[in-house]
Amino acid sequence: MSLKNKLAITLCFIIVVGVISSCSNQVNTWGSRQYHMATTRWNVYFNGKESLRKGQEIIEQSHQENFDKLLPVYFENDIQARESASAEMERVVSKAVKAIELHSITAKPKRKKGKRESEKYREFRRKKEYNNLIDECYLLLGKGQFYRREYYSTERTFRYILREFNDMPIYYESAIWYARSLAEQDKYFRALRTVDDVMAEEGFPEELIPMARIAKADMYIRRGLYDNAIEELTFLKNNTKKKDGQTRYYYILAQLYQMQGEIEKAQATYAELVDTHPEYEYSFHAKLSKALLYGEYDLASGDTKVKQELRKLIRDSRNKEYLDQVYYTLARIHENEREFEKAEENYLLSIENSMGDQKQLAKSYLALGDLYFNENKNYNLALENYQQATPLLSEDYPDYEEVKLRLDGLTQLAQNLNTVYEQDSLRKIAQMPTLERENFIKSLMLAERDAVIDKDRKLKKVLKSSIKEIDRPIGEWYFYNPKAVAQGKKEFQKKWGVLNLTDNWRSNPEKFQLSAEERSKLSKDTLSFRTYEDYVADLPLTPELMEASEEKSINALYDAGVIYEDEMDDYIQAKSSFEQVLERNPKSDEKRLRANYHLYMLHSLLDNDIEANRYKNIVLNEYPDSDLAKVLQDPAYYSKMEQRAKDASLLYEKAYTAYSANNFEETKALTQQGMSKYKGTTTYQRFAFLNAMTKAYTESPENFKKALQEVNAVATDRKILATSQELLARLEKGDVPNKNVRDIKRTYTAEDFEKPETINKTVEVPLLSEIEIPGNYTMEVDAKHLVALILPRDLRGDIVKAIEDFNSKKFAGEDLRVRRRNFSLNTDIILVESFKGKEDALNYFGQLIIAQKEFLKRINEVDYTNLIISENNLLKLTTDRDVTPYLDFYAYHYFGEGKPVGEEEVEDQEINNEINTSKVNIENLQPEVGFTEHSRGAHNFVLIVPSKGVDVNYLWTALHNFNKDFRVKKEKLGDKRMLIVQNVGTSGEAMSYLKEVVTVDYIYENLQQVEYRNFVITNENLKLLRSTNAVDNYVQFFKDNYLTK
Repeated sequence: MSLKNKLAITLCFIIVVGVISSCSNQVNTWGSRQYHMATTRWNVYFNGKESLRKGQEIIEQSHQENFDKLLPVYFENDIQARESASAEMERVVSKAVKAIELHSITAKPKRKKGKRESEKYREFRRKKEYNNLIDECYLLLGKGQFYRREYYSTERTFRYILREFNDMPIYYESAIWYARSLAEQDKYFRALRTVDDVMAEEGFPEELIPMARIAKADMYIRRGLYDNAIEELTFLKNNTKKKDGQTRYYYILAQLYQMQGEIEKAQATYAELVDTHPEYEYSFHAKLSKALLYGEYDLASGDTKVKQELRKLIRDSRNKEYLDQVYYTLARIHENEREFEKAEENYLLSIENSMGDQKQLAKSYLALGDLYFNENKNYNLALENYQQATPLLSEDYPDYEEVKLRLDGLTQLAQNLNTVYEQDSLRKIAQMPTLERENFIKSLMLAERDAVIDKDRKLKKVLKSSIKEIDRPIGEWYFYNPKAVAQGKKEFQKKWGVLNLTDNWRSNPEKFQLSAEERSKLSKDTLSFRTYEDYVADLPLTPELMEASEEKSINALYDAGVIYEDEMDDYIQAKSSFEQVLERNPKSDEKRLRANYHLYMLHSLLDNDIEANRYKNIVLNEYPDSDLAKVLQDPAYYSKMEQRAKDASLLYEKAYTAYSANNFEETKALTQQGMSKYKGTTTYQRFAFLNAMTKAYTESPENFKKALQEVNAVATDRKILATSQELLARLEKGDVPNKNVRDIKRTYTAEDFEKPETINKTVEVPLLSEIEIPGNYTMEVDAKHLVALILPRDLRGDIVKAIEDFNSKKFAGEDLRVRRRNFSLNTDIILVESFKGKEDALNYFGQLIIAQKEFLKRINEVDYTNLIISENNLLKLTTDRDVTPYLDFYAYHYFGEGKPVGEEEVEDQEINNEINTSKVNIENLQPEVGFTEHSRGAHNFVLIVPSKGVDVNYLWTALHNFNKDFRVKKEKLGDKRMLIVQNVGTSGEAMSYLKEVVTVDYIYENLQQVEYRNFVITNENLKLLRSTNAVDNYVQFFKDNYLTK
């Protein structure tokens, strides 16, 4: 190689090494800056930005609009849609991190020796970042974290941007994203304040105003502040274009007007939307929603025109896949006009024209079921439609629990009525003369045989015709024949039921796997018939079986009557059922007593005072010693019985405490007092048993034996009876109690007997009531735990910062996060999360309690609560918003005692005093009802209680007896029960009635453990309440208009 070539190669090598070394992000030269900026712009940042764009497109395409609910402001509010883009968003984060790690230049450029530095150069050297694209990379990183729902990391990223790049163009956009990350963590006050503050800054770009106002609209909707959201959306619909989401802003705005009860504005907005010629889906649903407003809110002036528009939609071929929704809307309008036959016809057409929209199919089945249930009182058809609807509903459906309750009630009703029919038929056949019965059974066998053969013949014919369908030309193919499709769908659903759209549905092992018995049947001859012996086996052919069959019919009729009365509010059918119970059951038993009592209540509800008094007198005269008779005579009877049981419990606990302390004489005196005072009650046997146990130590074996025999004679508790019998058996064998006193604690053991035989049996001395921990919460020792402080909202100040400082000093190596949430109207909850299990949380908790004297001084001046809680229990606690039940559970499971460690409640103030923080359910498009004040009008007193866990019949009786001048009525309201004392006077008179009734212990003592509402209300407002179920809204109205005056 020549010397010249060697020099060229060496020179190239030196140049390459120099370039490479200059490209390190630790070197700050003009060349390195240009290299890193170019590499960032056209490589990592470019790829990350492309992934963000693709991810956003995936989210938008994956989101399916549900027009039955309030549309989300952002597509990414749909969590499932956001998850579909997780891979792209992960790539966004990785590219942004790579760009920052490899291409950020923070090293200062070298000073030039001997050259004077200008002010411009000195300012250049003061920069923190020399790659002008790194700020964009941080913005990209924050967006990727946001879409991945890593909100804590998102918040930190944007906080860094706002601190380090506050003089860069991305500052304003970053502030809005920062606010959105706060809102996702329920920090609405800070989020809204952040947006307002950044918009108020002088340099805020005009082009970002829509972005900021969209963010505010989303935050207001999340908080249920619809008036504020309406203001933002009104601006957006007037100042954005279709490509920027204008169509959706129109639609959401119309929905909000509808929810606020501003029906005319909602109609006008839907009409404006249609006039903008949006995408067909939005235009179609806007027309339907506008039409429904006529059907729902009695806007009769436009009924004819609306129906014409709907029929026009039916004729439009583009709406073939939407026909189910159009027919459903038309049915709703007919139902509102009380044209029930036309409503039924259109609901059936909606079901028949379903093209796979299961949500709409469920709505149509439910609406038809409601029509049959409420108007036609055809409970069999109602049951069929509810059975079809329920499998299609998700558990987050707004009325899911109510639908299930109604379905359960109808199912039980059908079972009871079928039992009556079946048992009545069997007795009728059994009472036939033998020859007649044999001929009748044979005729049934022949009819069954003919039916099975005919069905088999039809099935083979269908199969044969189906095979022929295969050879038809494509123009006549099965699926081009709408009639054939409809018939096939009907047959399919008859066989398989309504199925969710899933792959390989036939092979789904959970729903369609055949049992061994079914496979066995299929392996045999398809045509099988019941034998004569099969028929005869069910007949009650003996007096005992005949009596048992009649008893089944009576019990079923009684149960049906209760369902008619309590579940269906069908008092006529209930009355008929209970009357049949009396006709069929001449015996003076418990069932007859209760039937008479129900008939007394039903006739009272139906304003038939003569019949009500007749049945009341039957209860009083024929069953004078029954509890029901005593309730009719004394409304406070049950309350007194409950107090007596509490007194007995306290006395027993006192006696047991004395027994545990070996104070046998005191025990004996207390148990004898209890036996004397509470004879005939279930508590008596416990006093008797404890009294006998004291005699094992203080008296002769004969007296001990005699006491145990007395226990045997009265005991109904299995544990007491078994223990008593065991001890008696030992005494019979010659064993005697040991008189040596010992620490008895909670048990009496067989070791306390002397020889001749060792007894290993342990005898538990029963407590009247063992400690019961509330059942809503579960102990999860190894589950993730949090430490919580619940305290007054005005203390939020520096508490979080103080805890964060404590964590940084004492638990620096732990990844602990502190956050705040609203807990109740006046309290917040501060959460420290998360700990691996109970023990880790207890360790932290102990150190926090010790340290709180130093850094939480203000807390120590007020009542507050501090506690440890698992994630699952936290969800229940924040849903119930009642800390008391959890404190009992917490003290018992975490500290083994009956009292909590701290006192009251806490979290961050998320919305300022000018903003109403009431929660509003945005799942249903129900309006906020406009209740009106009318103090001179007739008022009612209303008591609303849960459907389960409360004896509604007792409450009805108690309210009826409290003042018999007023009629008391029972009704269902959603999943609650409503007792209405009708026409108690003007507002002043009604309030006087309320103030009197709430002091009646025998009414309200039974409601201490449940959530209830009571108020007075006009007939007009009660009508609105029935139709909207807006209980919380009315309670606030009641407070504002009745309690503050």
